[in-house]
Amino acid sequence: MAKSTIKIRAKAKNGVTTVKSLMTHPMETGLRKDKKTGEKIPAHFIQEVKAEWNGKTVMVANWGGGRVQEPLSVFQVQGRCQRRAGDPDLDRQSRRHRQQSGQDRLIRSGPPRSGRSAHAVLKHASILLLILLMGSPVLPASPQEDQALYLSYFTRRFPGIFLADFANGAYTIDKQDRDNWLAMEDFPPYDPYIDEGKTMWSTRFRNGSAYADCFNGNPAQRKNYPRWDSERGEVVTLAMAVNQCRESHDEPALDYGRGPMASLLAYMAYESRGQITRVRIPENDPRALQAYERGKAFYFRRRGQLNFACANCHMESAGQHLRTETISPSLGQTSGWPTYRSDWGELGTLHRRFQVCNDLVRARPFPLQGGQYRDLEYFLTHMSNGVPYNGPSTRK
Repeated sequence: MAKSTIKIRAKAKNGVTTVKSLMTHPMETGLRKDKKTGEKIPAHFIQEVKAEWNGKTVMVANWGGGRVQEPLSVFQVQGRCQRRAGDPDLDRQSRRHRQQSGQDRLIRSGPPRSGRSAHAVLKHASILLLILLMGSPVLPASPQEDQALYLSYFTRRFPGIFLADFANGAYTIDKQDRDNWLAMEDFPPYDPYIDEGKTMWSTRFRNGSAYADCFNGNPAQRKNYPRWDSERGEVVTLAMAVNQCRESHDEPALDYGRGPMASLLAYMAYESRGQITRVRIPENDPRALQAYERGKAFYFRRRGQLNFACANCHMESAGQHLRTETISPSLGQTSGWPTYRSDWGELGTLHRRFQVCNDLVRARPFPLQGGQYRDLEYFLTHMSNGVPYNGPSTRK
């Protein structure tokens, strides 16, 4: 990752343009000591920030060494600014080693990332859980019937919310959370992981092949997974397909929870944005339906010392608050992965989250990409058919 960058976002409203800049810079004060050598690290901090528009200075800020390593600057300009190649200019005077000074300039900006009672709702949820888990006593519900019932429940519980908006989880149903999330999206913390994943995609294996040879030259593969593989007789997820690709070219498998796997999935998810969830349960292979039913049973089965099921939180309690957090609805839950979670401090995968949820209810977690979690992903993603993919994403 680059050690010194400037990211800029600008939004115009009511004749005023608000410009935000996030600078990646060490901002060393000269007082901190190197942990290995015990010697003081030389001062290296930004002294002056200046913004110019069409050759005219519109903002000057004098800084010192008391700011954070990634300082955020926000200022407003009267009028609606139309960005052109090379604009705006935002320079910073950097003091380094107490004597040297110079200017670092890197403008990096991409396109936008892009009245029922509570008792009645909970009663409806409980009935729905029973129907989905047990099916009809005469004829089991089909996956399509399950999905229609599931969709009906959430659209009735959260009226006025479009299906596509459920891709944003709790941010769809809580205005304050949504406003905070939109502010984070100005400089999303998953950006560096996308860059890392793009580098991985374009880097060849030792035998000269690359990921593109496994995925028809196209990283936008999110719409194709998870899928039922009739030859293998199991559900195949995108993460699993990545490691299958690596192993077929004599490369070691990647960890399924974080690190390079999460970065590569972030890049592939970013390239897949806007694709619509369309998971099929093949009717000509009863094993596919069995995998779907296993995933469904997993979702509604209570487990752990707390005796909770996934559905207890994300169906019965969706939209309610647990301490300071809004519980997200399960509709659309698989669309935004991988995700940068604040409590992780890094990007992580969907199956890592499955493990964390099991831990939270004090249940034994299953292996990442094991059959239990792949079947669960198959069921959950099918139930979100029609929701667009919008990963990677940010969550608390």
